Amino acid sequence: MSRTREKLLEVALELFARNGFHAIGLDAIINAAGVSKQTFYNHFESKDDLLLATLELRKERETKLFAELFDELAGKDPREQLYAHIDVIQAWFRQPEWRGCICIRAAAEFPSPTEPAHQFAAAWFEATRQQQQYLATLAGARDPMKLSLQIMTIVEGVINVRHIAGSESGVAAARELLHELLDRELPAPPDGPAARQSRGRTPASAPGVVRCASRQELARGAGAER
Repeated sequence: MSRTREKLLEVALELFARNGFHAIGLDAIINAAGVSKQTFYNHFESKDDLLLATLELRKERETKLFAELFDELAGKDPREQLYAHIDVIQAWFRQPEWRGCICIRAAAEFPSPTEPAHQFAAAWFEATRQQQQYLATLAGARDPMKLSLQIMTIVEGVINVRHIAGSESGVAAARELLHELLDRELPAPPDGPAARQSRGRTPASAPGVVRCASRQELARGAGAER
């Protein structure tokens, strides 16, 4: 990727994430990037072409980030990853570059299912749901597809609360709902729940990482946001 194309993508991604897709015109992006219109069109056919490229860039980065956070908070065990999902979301909220969920923004600003940005967001959502279904299958869920939809509903709910309230006020409730759901839908681990709660936890002091709360902590009311 050329430096000019990379700069245009970085500028557009930041502007779109902060202000929305419709609120930012092509001239604003070109001016912020410090390039001419001809230079822009040497790299992108249109603003829509740039928009889709920024979505792809954001998806690549967030896919990598989430893989790292899941590894830090839950390791490779599928059951641990399912239980750690809200902790990962909270750690994502606390990333310095967090600007909200661009997937939700794209689907909201381009509501028609025929629009490319909406289709991209829908495909991104479905890929994430399928990953949850895969983990649920490995973890022995009774109905992996149904469980994946339930998990996604909780996850998207807490993200929307973060968008609207501007705080992590929904995290503790979402974590509790998720753990109750998984306790009900997954078979008990062979070595018992106590052993599960003590494995694969990252200290709360690790940069950008939130320690997973056990169900006992939640019951005592200590599972609130850290």
